[in-house]
This record gives sequence, C-alpha cells and structure tokens, in this order.
Amino acid sequence: MKDHRKFWNKSASKYDEVEEKDLAVYERIFEEIKPYLNNESYVLDIGCGTGALHDQVSALVQQIVGVDYSDKMIEIAKGKAVAKNLSNVKYVCGTLNHNSVKENSYNIVTAFYLLHLFEDLESELGQIRDLLGDHGYFISVTPCMKDSGVLGTLLGFSGAVGITPKIEKYSYKDLAESIEKSGFNIVDIKPMRESTHEYLIVAQKV
Repeated sequence: MKDHRKFWNKSASKYDEVEEKDLAVYERIFEEIKPYLNNESYVLDIGCGTGALHDQVSALVQQIVGVDYSDKMIEIAKGKAVAKNLSNVKYVCGTLNHNSVKENSYNIVTAFYLLHLFEDLESELGQIRDLLGDHGYFISVTPCMKDSGVLGTLLGFSGAVGITPKIEKYSYKDLAESIEKSGFNIVDIKPMRESTHEYLIVAQKV
C-alpha cells in the first residue's frame, strides 16, 4: 500500500476547517449512529482524522479509540480531546495492524470517508470484522464515485496522477455487496449527501 502520510499531514492543519463546512452532514451522521451507541460500547474509529464527532460520541459510550496513520492528524485530535476533557478517548497513530488495536475488542467500528481510499477493500473489511466482537456493528460513510459522473472522473484522475491519494470508484451497491461477502449483514443504507453520492451503510457481524 502506498504511504500517503505526507499528503494527510499537510492537510491536517486545515482539516477542521473543511469539516466545519460539512457540519450539517456530520450532525446527520451522528443522529444516524446514535441508536447503536450505549454506555457499554467500545468504539473504534478508523481513519479518525482530527476526531470529528468524538466529543458527541464520547458522551454516550464507554470508550473510543481513534486510529489514523497521520501523526499530525493524531496530534490535533489529542489536543482537542485534552481541551474538551474527553477522558474516555484514546488515539493511536498507526494502522489496523497496530499492536494496541486488538481483535474481538469492539462493539462498533466506524469508518467515515475512508473505504474509497483502501487499495485492498476485501482485506481491510476482513480485518474490521476480526476487530469486532460477536454481533458487533460496522458503520461507514463513503462517497460513491461510481455514481457521481464528472466529479468521480476528476477525482479519479487526480488520484491516478498522484495529486491526491488514489480513489476507488464504487457504487453503494458495490460496497454493500463487498461488506456482505466479508461476513456482515446489511442493516441499513441511507444517502447522506446527494450531490456527492455519500452513503451511510450499517452492517452487523454474523
């Protein structure tokens, strides 16, 4: 897998500004995932960036572990957690193979705006399944570029020539099928933002 750490580290300082523009979408995502959270939940947020939604989610769960391989993203996320006194949030700089990210440890794994960046989706989904305990939930939000016409073509080109990380173009049906094949039942699929064909998929480990 190509290491795009430099790209994400460079993006980290302005990442929160971008997320603030999408605040309404994040609020909607939170409302959608809230029914799956409770005070016994252990949550793993992969590709956590600077910790969007962690202040809201942390109030409802036992613990959140955020993992991201951008050390700059993690540094900002840790600073925000300290500033907001989020005592049940832990951050790991690394990947799903990090030794502190343990199998069968989580009730919920989230991946927001990440699946389209995986080079080997099948392998990553298998790892995610292994990290969940029995009947745990995997919740993702993904821009489905296969459905987005010119935008998908432009972003695909920028990834192909190395301007941005490579973007895989899926439809939401492609993603749902891949998730099911990796040992999950699809519980819910909802559009989050029509202009960029972003879909929330909730799946349960079987």
